[in-house]
Amino acid sequence: MSSEPEGNAHMEPLFIVDGMLGNIARWLRILGYDTIYLVDADDDEILKASANRILLTSDEELYLRALKHGIEAYLLFGETLLEKLRSVVRRYSLSTDASGSRCTTCNGTLTIATAEKISSSKEIVPNNVDDVWTCTSCGKLYWKGGHWRNIERTLRGIDPLSM
Repeated sequence: MSSEPEGNAHMEPLFIVDGMLGNIARWLRILGYDTIYLVDADDDEILKASANRILLTSDEELYLRALKHGIEAYLLFGETLLEKLRSVVRRYSLSTDASGSRCTTCNGTLTIATAEKISSSKEIVPNNVDDVWTCTSCGKLYWKGGHWRNIERTLRGIDPLSM
């Protein structure tokens, strides 16, 4: 992450992910892609919400229904998270650079957090952190902490150029 989240917030394509692929939604958001995650929605609700979005699913019946309704859909196969992410990245030529522009919890956009926002939060930000971002929708705070190495390692594992 840079000191400002990069400009991927409005990047195409836009995704919608069914309830079986929450981990995929989280990683697409880390990459900066606008991704709606419908955890408890039935198939009809998912199809209605899929306008102007690409539906990602591992449910073959939902996939076929989406195609019949003229909705762009992608049926994910693969045993592991990395296999599934790789297939989406390849299929849609996605960047594997973490943009820091989307909240992994709610899909809101991130902006630099003010000192007031940080001090009023219930989250405890480590003292040695230079930059803190906040979600404009849910208020969650983000910073580049020790977990960042794991994120970078996972992203290197899905980058088609590193294979």
